[in-house]
Amino acid sequence: MAQQQLRGVWMAYRDGENCGLQQAKTFEIIRGLTETERSSIFGQQQSIAQRAPSDQTAATPELIPMFIRTSSPELTDFKKWIATIRAQKSQLDARINALPPEARNALQQIESLRAKERQIIQSLNPLVANQLIGIL
Repeated sequence: MAQQQLRGVWMAYRDGENCGLQQAKTFEIIRGLTETERSSIFGQQQSIAQRAPSDQTAATPELIPMFIRTSSPELTDFKKWIATIRAQKSQLDARINALPPEARNALQQIESLRAKERQIIQSLNPLVANQLIGIL
């Protein structure tokens, strides 16, 4: 019954079209299913205790996130890189703070113009934007 309803909902859909209406009707049909029908389609829902990792799962290396398994040399290189970036930012901030008020005002105006430029380019047709990027 639900399967036929779903097929009817999606029958006229074509790839690339907006599917919001079909999706809403699909959710409505799924909400109308009984727990038995839902479990036969999607499988039995796991309890929180079943979803929690066991000690055996935690010991499996491929299940441990990469950032935890990162070796010491990689972590050291990353820390050096981020320290360099932070030092450069603090130097730039110091230079900006040392600017006289007139120069700081000009910098703020230039930054707002650049932000407006990005906004205009992002609002354009991608083909037109690509043509302008090489010129600007």
